[in-house]
Amino acid sequence: VWDSLSPNDLPVTDAEKSLLDARLADMESNPDDQSPWPEVKTRLERLLR
Repeated sequence: VWDSLSPNDLPVTDAEKSLLDARLADMESNPDDQSPWPEVKTRLERLLR
């Protein structure tokens, strides 16, 4: 399904763009605050047990 859509088919609002820009800036400013996906997945699995 996703392969049949072009980027223009899924518009992003100004509010969503601002939020994404802020999150990207935070990620770039604080690279050590990030967790790799396997670590996140493990934490979530423990929480959901």
